[in-house]
Amino acid sequence: MHYLEVNKSTDRWPMSVSDGLTIPCFDCGIIPPIDYVVEDSIWEDLVKPPEKYGVICLPCLLKRGGPKVLLAIQEIQYTVSGATLILSPSLLVNYGGFKV
Repeated sequence: MHYLEVNKSTDRWPMSVSDGLTIPCFDCGIIPPIDYVVEDSIWEDLVKPPEKYGVICLPCLLKRGGPKVLLAIQEIQYTVSGATLILSPSLLVNYGGFKV
Protein backbone atom coordinates (compact mmCIF):
# COMPACT_ATOMS: atom_id res chain seq x y z
CA MET A 1 0.00 0.00 0.00
CA HIS A 2 1.25 3.47 -0.85
CA TYR A 3 1.06 6.05 1.91
CA LEU A 4 1.08 9.82 1.33
CA GLU A 5 1.10 12.17 4.30
CA VAL A 6 -0.20 15.68 3.66
CA ASN A 7 -0.62 18.51 6.11
CA LYS A 8 -3.65 20.29 4.60
CA SER A 9 -2.84 23.56 6.36
CA THR A 10 0.60 23.92 4.75
CA ASP A 11 0.75 21.58 1.73
CA ARG A 12 -1.50 21.19 -1.29
CA TRP A 13 -3.99 18.37 -1.05
CA PRO A 14 -3.46 16.03 -4.04
CA MET A 15 -5.71 16.80 -7.01
CA SER A 16 -8.63 14.41 -7.53
CA VAL A 17 -8.25 12.94 -4.03
CA SER A 18 -11.37 13.56 -1.98
CA ASP A 19 -11.01 15.26 1.39
CA GLY A 20 -14.64 14.50 2.23
CA LEU A 21 -17.83 15.52 0.45
CA THR A 22 -20.05 18.17 2.01
CA ILE A 23 -22.38 18.91 -0.92
CA PRO A 24 -25.56 16.82 -1.25
CA CYS A 25 -26.23 14.73 -4.34
CA PHE A 26 -28.15 16.61 -7.03
CA ASP A 27 -30.55 13.67 -7.52
CA CYS A 28 -31.26 12.28 -4.03
CA GLY A 29 -30.14 15.07 -1.69
CA ILE A 30 -27.92 12.83 0.47
CA ILE A 31 -24.32 13.80 1.27
CA PRO A 32 -22.41 10.83 -0.20
CA PRO A 33 -20.20 8.80 2.17
CA ILE A 34 -17.84 7.98 -0.71
CA ASP A 35 -16.42 9.82 -3.70
CA TYR A 36 -15.44 8.23 -7.00
CA VAL A 37 -13.77 8.82 -10.35
CA VAL A 38 -15.30 7.56 -13.60
CA GLU A 39 -14.17 7.88 -17.19
CA ASP A 40 -14.81 11.38 -18.55
CA SER A 41 -16.93 10.04 -21.40
CA ILE A 42 -19.43 8.48 -18.96
CA TRP A 43 -19.62 11.65 -16.85
CA GLU A 44 -20.14 13.84 -19.94
CA ASP A 45 -22.81 11.49 -21.29
CA LEU A 46 -24.83 11.13 -18.08
CA VAL A 47 -24.39 14.42 -16.23
CA LYS A 48 -25.34 17.73 -17.83
CA PRO A 49 -25.19 21.31 -16.53
CA PRO A 50 -26.03 22.49 -13.95
CA GLU A 51 -25.62 19.25 -11.97
CA LYS A 52 -22.32 18.62 -13.79
CA TYR A 53 -20.68 21.17 -11.49
CA GLY A 54 -22.04 19.58 -8.30
CA VAL A 55 -22.24 16.09 -6.86
CA ILE A 56 -23.98 12.99 -8.17
CA CYS A 57 -23.56 10.09 -5.75
CA LEU A 58 -22.48 6.72 -7.14
CA PRO A 59 -25.87 5.00 -6.57
CA CYS A 60 -27.62 7.81 -8.48
CA LEU A 61 -25.08 7.69 -11.31
CA LEU A 62 -25.70 3.93 -11.52
CA LYS A 63 -29.44 4.62 -11.78
CA ARG A 64 -28.77 7.03 -14.63
CA GLY A 65 -26.33 4.86 -16.57
CA GLY A 66 -26.74 1.28 -15.49
CA PRO A 67 -23.98 -1.33 -15.78
CA LYS A 68 -21.77 0.75 -18.08
CA VAL A 69 -21.03 2.95 -15.05
CA LEU A 70 -19.56 -0.03 -13.20
CA LEU A 71 -17.14 -0.64 -16.05
CA ALA A 72 -16.12 3.04 -16.10
CA ILE A 73 -15.19 3.36 -12.40
CA GLN A 74 -11.52 4.24 -12.03
CA GLU A 75 -11.42 4.86 -8.27
CA ILE A 76 -13.62 4.81 -5.21
CA GLN A 77 -12.47 7.12 -2.41
CA TYR A 78 -13.56 6.79 1.20
CA THR A 79 -12.65 9.65 3.54
CA VAL A 80 -12.72 9.36 7.32
CA SER A 81 -10.84 11.06 10.17
CA GLY A 82 -8.65 13.16 7.90
CA ALA A 83 -7.50 10.30 5.68
CA THR A 84 -8.70 9.05 2.30
CA LEU A 85 -8.57 5.41 1.24
CA ILE A 86 -8.45 5.06 -2.55
CA LEU A 87 -9.77 1.78 -3.96
CA SER A 88 -9.07 0.84 -7.57
CA PRO A 89 -11.23 -1.83 -9.21
CA SER A 90 -9.44 -4.99 -10.21
CA LEU A 91 -12.34 -7.36 -10.83
CA LEU A 92 -16.03 -7.03 -11.66
CA VAL A 93 -18.12 -10.08 -10.82
CA ASN A 94 -21.42 -10.26 -12.69
CA TYR A 95 -23.96 -12.41 -10.90
CA GLY A 96 -26.22 -12.36 -13.95
CA GLY A 97 -28.24 -9.36 -12.78
CA PHE A 98 -27.17 -7.10 -15.62
CA LYS A 99 -25.84 -7.18 -19.16
CA VAL A 100 -22.45 -5.64 -19.84
